[in-house]
Amino acid sequence: MSKILDPDWGWEHLYKIRSEEGIVNIRLRPEQQLLHDLVYPAFFAKQKLDIIILKNRQRGTSTDCNLICTDLTAYYSAKVANTLADTRERASSMFENNVKLACDQILDGLKPKAEKDNINELNFTKIGSKYIVSASKSEPVDILHISEAPYFADDGRITEAEQLLRRHGIEVWDANPIARPSKL
Repeated sequence: MSKILDPDWGWEHLYKIRSEEGIVNIRLRPEQQLLHDLVYPAFFAKQKLDIIILKNRQRGTSTDCNLICTDLTAYYSAKVANTLADTRERASSMFENNVKLACDQILDGLKPKAEKDNINELNFTKIGSKYIVSASKSEPVDILHISEAPYFADDGRITEAEQLLRRHGIEVWDANPIARPSKL
């Protein structure tokens, strides 16, 4: 297996985030490592997985989910991921500050080629994969990340997006425990 397809190697060498110290390599917190320990085995085994993360704000959970979706679409063929945000503004912010930033920082030679990268989508046409960050449902997906679930004014958008999750798909909700989503 190529090192780039080894999630542990990839997370140690590929992905950077913006922090108080500037742009730095991501360092996984224990709760993020636990998420990785659940998502990657299910992804490789093509097993359905539903996760609800009750989290405190500013712990990097949404950023981590954005980067997992980026990783699973940038380097693995025929995969589609969608991060569903409560507003277009939040979707645009996540895309610019997490997804695009991380992709732009990957070293040349290791950086996946995105044929189309616009305000909310990376399309890796060479391998037939795509990552969409939006405020609306997209298309059938392998990975669905519902960001800040309690802030959705309309649960119907979440239900519609869930209906597009493929049979062996992975769904991750991140939610502040103070404002619990109706699914809990």
